[in-house]
Amino acid sequence: MSVHDTPFAIITGASRGIGAEYARALASRHYDLLLVSRDEKRLRHLASELREKHNVEVMVELLDLSQTNAANHLYIAAKNHREKVDVLINNCRFPLSKPFEVLSVEEWTGVMDQNATCAFNLSQILGREMLSNGKGRIIHILSGLAERGLGN
Repeated sequence: MSVHDTPFAIITGASRGIGAEYARALASRHYDLLLVSRDEKRLRHLASELREKHNVEVMVELLDLSQTNAANHLYIAAKNHREKVDVLINNCRFPLSKPFEVLSVEEWTGVMDQNATCAFNLSQILGREMLSNGKGRIIHILSGLAERGLGN
């Protein structure tokens, strides 16, 4: 099997938590990975761990998914590594720095840009390709807003 016959997955929010666990699970199933996060130290550490333990190719993309055109940037980065993406794990979330009820409109817009707009754009771009290839999976893990209750 050539390197490019190996299944390929993109995981956003891959530096910790659920994203890191998905990376470990897919690497153990011999997927090559493109890990995406803003946390360079954790991301590079995880990439090294997965390469050593599972002998898979792991690429790292430092990217703030709340930025304009983040989905397009990530798509181009993925295409620089592989022609097709088999799995997209959308695990990006914008951590709330204060309770929901006191967020400004600008802060909420940032939350929505990362948790909804970028995930939607990535899903559209890659989903169309997956449909034309006849296979692929997209998994959304957008639970960051559910973690915080109102008030205390």
